[in-house]
Amino acid sequence: LSGLFTGLRTPAFDAQEVTYTQVVTGRFGGYDCYDGLFEWRKRIDSDNYISGSHRVAAVRLPDELPRLMLVPEGLGARLAKAFGGADIDFESSTFNRSWRVLADDPKVAYEMLSPRVLARLDEMESKSPLLFERGLGVRIDDDSKGIDSLAGRLSGLLAVARFLPEHTIED
Repeated sequence: LSGLFTGLRTPAFDAQEVTYTQVVTGRFGGYDCYDGLFEWRKRIDSDNYISGSHRVAAVRLPDELPRLMLVPEGLGARLAKAFGGADIDFESSTFNRSWRVLADDPKVAYEMLSPRVLARLDEMESKSPLLFERGLGVRIDDDSKGIDSLAGRLSGLLAVARFLPEHTIED
C-alpha cells in the first residue's frame, strides 16, 4: 500500500522513494485502519541520501482537515520548535507537559483536541508522534513495534477520530 500516504506533505512521507509493506488492514473501532512497515529514502544532494524505517499505523478520518501534528515532549519536540514550529497550549497542564502541538489552523486544533481527547492522549502508555493530514490519522513508531501493540498504538488516533465535532467536519 505504498500509495496510501501519497499527498502527505510532512516528512518523511514526502520522500521520493517510499514503501509501505507488511500491511495489516481492517476495521477497528468503526474506522478503516492500517498498520505496516514504512520505509523511505530521500536524496539530499547528488551523491547522498537519508533513509529510515518506521512502524506506521493509520486511521482513515471522516474528512480532510488542516494538518495537525502532536509530538511527545523530548528531543524531537524541541527540534521541531527550534525550526519554527509554533506550539499551541491547551487547558490541560499535564497534556502541555507531555505533548507539543503544531497545527496549520489553531482553531481546528482546539476543536479536534477537546478535553476528552486530551485525557485519552495523556492516558496512552506509549507516546509517539501523531499526524493528522489529508484525511488520515497517522502514528509513527520505531520499526521494532509489532502487531501485538497495534490496539494501543491506534488508541490516540481513534480518540481524535471518534470525538471530531460534526461542525468542524462541516466547516
